[in-house]
Amino acid sequence: METVNSQIIDLTQRRLERQPQVVRLAPELDGHGALLNIGFGPSELIPHPILAWALNEDDSCVGMILHCGTLAPVTQFTTRFQGYTDPELSQLSRTPPAFVRLGLCAARDHFDATHPIQCPDMAELSAAFLTGDEWMFKRLQMWHVKRGEIVPMVDVEQRGNDGPRTVRVDARRFQGFAGLVRSEQASQLRAGAPIQYDFFGLLARHRN
Repeated sequence: METVNSQIIDLTQRRLERQPQVVRLAPELDGHGALLNIGFGPSELIPHPILAWALNEDDSCVGMILHCGTLAPVTQFTTRFQGYTDPELSQLSRTPPAFVRLGLCAARDHFDATHPIQCPDMAELSAAFLTGDEWMFKRLQMWHVKRGEIVPMVDVEQRGNDGPRTVRVDARRFQGFAGLVRSEQASQLRAGAPIQYDFFGLLARHRN
């Protein structure tokens, strides 16, 4: 298993407090992505699907990718972020598509500031849990924005007949929480395959 990736990228966690707060979030539906240079050289840029677009309190718009159990802005990776990819264009762009920001600004202006911000998961992600050597998975339901922080939400069963309750999932609330994975990654983990370099949704300790 590669170890250089998590060592490099986790250094960016220190910059999180300097990121502007998110005020709106919308799912990416058109196949846009981001290219990151994670230390293997320019010939081995790693593509990441953009999962959502965020509008920040300073009116900037940014693409969000899966990283360490949550969504992270591509700008968090500073010079390692090489640009956005568009399935309809051949060149990279340093800025999100103009229509994305227009839609997010319209939503911000329409809804009250206290209106809950929820964004559906369109990538069919799962929360991964590791107990001993056994992997278990729970379907991610949505992203919730609370005081500028983006948190993943899953359904948990309640006692009695009250039905499931949607709650935040993280390592503090769920023992064995290991991060978030795509459906094909979950299948690989179930089959006992090693963790690959592109499992960026897992927490750092599971990528080392």
